[in-house]
Order: sequence, then structure tokens, then C-alpha cells
Amino acid sequence: MTRLPVIVALLLVPASATAHELVDSARLREMWEEYKHLPDSAGARMLMGYVAGVADNAPASLCLPRRIGTRQLVETVGHFAEAPTAQHYRSGSTLVKDALRRAFPCPR
Repeated sequence: MTRLPVIVALLLVPASATAHELVDSARLREMWEEYKHLPDSAGARMLMGYVAGVADNAPASLCLPRRIGTRQLVETVGHFAEAPTAQHYRSGSTLVKDALRRAFPCPR
């Protein structure tokens, strides 16, 4: 009987909240705008998690500083996303990786 409230609660969760959504560059820019105005909002937190996830799973071609914080990563990506040259990106993850590669080039 204690399972019934849990099942009912799960059924009430909107499908969009449980569905996996790919983040394209347009959505990434929307989250960046939300981050700038409401840094503690759900969209801002989603952006932070997304950027951190891409950075964590990026290939060795990303040479990030050891003690860089998530907010610094997000702000680096956000400023890059605002540039007119970033408008041609479709994939959010490609935009993130390129922004971080340009901001933190590997030593030669």
C-alpha cells in the first residue's frame, strides 16, 4: 500500500521532465541568457551541469586548468556562444568543446 503514493507521484511528473533532450546550440544560448539573469534558476543549473558534463567527458585535446570552477567554464562557454561566429554551431557539445579549446589551448 505504501507504493501507491509513489506510483501516483511518478505518473504526475510531466513527460518532458523525464525525457532526455539533446541540447543544441540554440538551447545552449537560451540557457546562457537565463544563467545571466537568474543564475540560480533551473535553466542555469542545467547549463552548469551540461557544460561540466561535456568538459568531464571531453577528449584529451582539452587542456583545462586543474583548479577551474564550473562557473568559470560556463562563463567561458557563454561568452563564446554570444559571438557571431558561434551562430553556425548546431551541436551544443561541439560548441562547448570548441569554446574551451580556444580559451584553454594545450601547451605545445
